[in-house]
Amino acid sequence: MLTSVSTFLYMEQARIISGMFESREARAAAFANIDFIVQLSSFLIQIFITSKIAEFFGVKWLLGVYLGKRYKKEDFKFKSEETILGVNL
Repeated sequence: MLTSVSTFLYMEQARIISGMFESREARAAAFANIDFIVQLSSFLIQIFITSKIAEFFGVKWLLGVYLGKRYKKEDFKFKSEETILGVNL
């Protein structure tokens, strides 16, 4: 689903940019500016907003969310007395 939506948005962006700029160089510059803005925004969000989320919820909660999406509930049950998640204790 994410790939389909991303492809659709990219194609729409290409259609809009091609209508706004006539030369290939101008279109390339416009795409470069868009990519720069998106990458810079992503970087700033990761630095400033993610740290605030980590401070508010705590690292244990964030790791729990991460591990909860990565592993199934059954993976956390003891399968024997000596192993958990396939690691010998």
